[in-house]
Amino acid sequence: MTTFYTNIESVLGTIWFAETEKGLCCVEIGGDEDALHMQMKRWGREPFLWEPERFHDTISQLRAYFSGMRCAFTTPIDWRRHTPFQRRVREAVIRVPYGETRTYGQIAREIGSPNAARAVGRANATNPLSIIIPCHRLIGTDGALRGYRAPDGTITKEWLLALESSTSTQ
Repeated sequence: MTTFYTNIESVLGTIWFAETEKGLCCVEIGGDEDALHMQMKRWGREPFLWEPERFHDTISQLRAYFSGMRCAFTTPIDWRRHTPFQRRVREAVIRVPYGETRTYGQIAREIGSPNAARAVGRANATNPLSIIIPCHRLIGTDGALRGYRAPDGTITKEWLLALESSTSTQ
């Protein structure tokens, strides 16, 4: 199966995208082409073809999100490399409204696994589709920001939450 990829420069730096014919499979904030290729190889996604024109709609949606004009994404997702648990968690995370947060425990309860807050955290720590699957909307029970797999970690998470907070009331 062929994986297509491209990148853009954004307010968060370089963002890399990869997709198959089934849909988007990776969004990497920061890093470089080698980092994207390494992640895709871990998932058995080769060969790679540079094909920026395939990503026009995804990139337009992301730019609209960064400008406060878009609250959710309609880009198809290739779910084949997500475990059933990861998919349940990530689909629940997609349903967290723009400008709002949920705790890991709330998501665990929502998916019918009330004792799985740590597993929910792990599923989000390995989320391959940053921003598209908005794992930045998950916080600790105490309201604290927990890790975020992007350059500057929780600073980036805080920035995304502030962006959504400032535009969700417009």
